[in-house]
This record gives sequence, structure tokens and C-alpha cells, in this order.
Amino acid sequence: MMFKMTDLTENCGLKFNKLVFLNQDVVFSFCEEHQEWFDGISICFDKDGLSYGSLSNGYLYKIGIRDRLINRIIIMTKVPESKRVMMKISYDGTDFSGFQVQSKDRSVQGEIESILSDIHQESTRIVGASRTDAGVHALGQVIHFDTLRNDSIEKWLHYFNKRLPNDVHAFEAKFTHPLFHARYDVLKKEYRYRLNLKEYNPLMRHFEWYVGDLDLNRLEEECEHLIGTHDFTSFSKGEKDSKIRTIFKADVVKHQEFVEIVFEGDGFLRYMIRLIVFSLVKISQGEQKVTMKDLLNDLNRKRTTHLAPAGGLYLSRVDYE
Repeated sequence: MMFKMTDLTENCGLKFNKLVFLNQDVVFSFCEEHQEWFDGISICFDKDGLSYGSLSNGYLYKIGIRDRLINRIIIMTKVPESKRVMMKISYDGTDFSGFQVQSKDRSVQGEIESILSDIHQESTRIVGASRTDAGVHALGQVIHFDTLRNDSIEKWLHYFNKRLPNDVHAFEAKFTHPLFHARYDVLKKEYRYRLNLKEYNPLMRHFEWYVGDLDLNRLEEECEHLIGTHDFTSFSKGEKDSKIRTIFKADVVKHQEFVEIVFEGDGFLRYMIRLIVFSLVKISQGEQKVTMKDLLNDLNRKRTTHLAPAGGLYLSRVDYE
């Protein structure tokens, strides 16, 4: 056997086509029963991430590692005829209702799917790494889609950039494993929020939040309270699932004309960063007599009712390894 039961997390999951197996002992029993499938498969436990490949019998697999343990295994018996394309895009979110497709309003997903469906001559969906909100920008959004066409990656980039509107651009792409998933396989994301502490610039009103003066030392101190694994109930809106997230980085980066707050985490709740940034700014300006630690401990929205403007927020990077 390529791994022991103790190499699995207690709540490890395995998906075999449409069948789902949960918990360490059940998953291990399934793998042990079919151990010949895993002959020759090498797993690296040294870093978090996902490995993709084919089992000895030709089945496709995806194995996820978290904290040096296997936390999920996906096996698909049928190799699809289509190819999966992973693509990075950037966009100015000002005139969009958000990334996710809307029934009436303009969306980034809607623009891309319209082009892709026209190329394929049939309705074609895409999957995005992050469902950015209305007005939020992206420097490194990731999408995936499937195609039966034999076009090169260079042609795909050409097709999109020739037809995309001026506020969206595709800048990198590659063929990837059929089980790669732009949303569910994300290891961590980086967002940046831009604050203008100098002179108001009307040309940048959709791309930063003009806040005037604040105490940068206090801002840096309050950001430190966010690092680690916390329950972010105080900074979430409309979420029904777990509010626990891990923030790896919350840095204040000073530029000549502006300041960026850089957040890196394993995931973010809806409106989480904009709620956090509003509180960070008001605390650093002395208008809110609390700390971020106090607000986290509240576990409610009584003192976190306001959002920072959407235009200052950028999805800057999505990591899968």
C-alpha cells in the first residue's frame, strides 16, 4: 500500500465517480481493497497542495495534502474526450455586477461564457476561482473550461482577447488535468486593498478608497490580530457554512502615493475583506475605540456594519501549490 491509515486525516473524504466515502477508516478500507490501483503512485507529504495523475489501471486521480496528511481523494474511471483549459484573467470590475453570471446584469462570467459558447456553437460554462463582488477588480482571477477543440493555447488566448471587452483581458493559459477545479482546488488566495492617504484623485475613484490621514503604525498593529485561524463571524454576511478561516498574511505595504493592505488566506467569506478594511481604517483614524481582536471576539455584526468601497479591492493571486 502506498500509504498508511495514519497518513489520512480523520475526516478524509474519497469520491469514486459519484460515490462518496467519508472518514479515515472507510476511505482507507476502500484504498486497501483496491491497492493494486495505486501501484507506482508517489505522494509528496512535504507541502500542502494537490497531485493529479492516472492510476495503474488508467483511472484519473486527484489527491489533496493538508498539514502532511491526505485530506481528500478523487477517482474518476472514465477519461473525458474533452480537454480542460486553465486560464488567468484580469478585469476592471467597475461596470460589472460581479464575476458570477447574473440573469439581467453584466458579469465577467457572462461575458466569457458568451464568447466561449459562440466558439463552441453550444452553451458552455466556465468555473472561476473567486466570485468577486460588484466593483471589485482582479489582477489574477483563474477560470477553467472544457473543450473538444484541438486549438493551441496561443489560439485560445487570441480568440478571447480579440473578442473580450476592453475591461477584461486573458493573459495566461494552459491545458491541465481533467480533475483540476479552479474553485475547489485553491490552496490560498491573495487580495489587495488600496488606500489613498494623500490627495483625492477623481481619476482613481473607482480603484482606491480615499481615506485621508490615519495612523500607519496602528494599522500595522491591528492587522497582526488577523493572522492565524479565527472565527470570522463578525466579518461575514449571509454565510451559512463555517466562518472559520486562516489568514497567513495581513501586511501593510507603503507606496509613494498610496498604501496597500495585502491579505493572504486559505479562503475568504463574502464581504469579509471589505468589512475588515472598514474597521481597520476607522480604528486607525481613532474613530472606533476598539481593537480588531475585540471585534473578532464579538462573533456578531453589531460593531461591523459598514463595508469599505468595492473599488479599492483587487483579487491579485490564486495559488494551487
